[in-house]
Amino acid sequence: YYKGITATSGENATGGTITTSGGNTIHTFTVNGNFVAPSEGTVDYLIVGGGGGAEHKAFYGAGGGAGGYLYATGLSISAETHAAVIGPAGIGGSSSVTNGGDSSIFSLTADGGGFGPYTVDSGVGSDGGSGGGGAGASSASAGGSATAGQGYAGGSGQDTDGSGGGGGGSASVGSNGTKGSAGGTGAAADGGAGTSNSISGSAVYYAAGGASCYGWNTPAYGPGPSANNGTGWVDADNRGHGGSGNSSTNHTGGSNGIVIVSYTTGSFTANVEGGNMTLASTTTAAQAAPTKGDIVLTYTNGAGTTTLDTDITAEISAD
Repeated sequence: YYKGITATSGENATGGTITTSGGNTIHTFTVNGNFVAPSEGTVDYLIVGGGGGAEHKAFYGAGGGAGGYLYATGLSISAETHAAVIGPAGIGGSSSVTNGGDSSIFSLTADGGGFGPYTVDSGVGSDGGSGGGGAGASSASAGGSATAGQGYAGGSGQDTDGSGGGGGGSASVGSNGTKGSAGGTGAAADGGAGTSNSISGSAVYYAAGGASCYGWNTPAYGPGPSANNGTGWVDADNRGHGGSGNSSTNHTGGSNGIVIVSYTTGSFTANVEGGNMTLASTTTAAQAAPTKGDIVLTYTNGAGTTTLDTDITAEISAD
């Protein structure tokens, strides 16, 4: 006890969009915000960086890499305000293509996905949470590498008459580009698969790599179900998917990142002001008439600060 403060159970944190599912309270951040824990506690988390962008010029464009993917259960956190930062999607298009931005919370960071270039960008896929695919070029171009524990590398691009590589995903590498006939193009390379996660209360795929382009003015929708392939992320923002390297301007940008925190509902405690307390020692008979007295007190701050003679006062009396 400190100045009458007691701990009560059944409290929840604040911040983000709050939902409940199966006995858990879930905080979803799609924009920057604060997760405020009223006490120490244990949480599960999902952190996904923004997906990398992709070029859309011609059929050599590669797919963007997925944002880094971090998920764990049973993390012990402190009673404080924890900033949640959401990585923006990487820019796609015909120039100034960029990596996705980093997402973070609890001193943990999921890196943004690497962008998928066209030949004007040297052809080599950019490094990131997952690597961007390598562009089709005059010589084969390597895909970008991934951050350890967060994703997979991008696929390599083929040389002349070949397609670019797919961007890496959180569950697998991006496919390599393929060769076409002379003067033609190779088939689109599929982006690396995303990962299904139910922390939100339902299964959702996050952090899939974008597919590469395979022809002039043709959307680069590579093979595979759209649920776990980066090419199908349109209308599914805040999942960290990589952009597709298609030759129109559609779908070339990545998908914004996301942060989700979940815990057992009511598992936090809160300090409640309960008023002043008076603690009295037992009466002690003196062996002789005293001229001095001693007061010895040991205390620990459970919360806040303590000021002597304000928060703690002591009195002694003699009869």
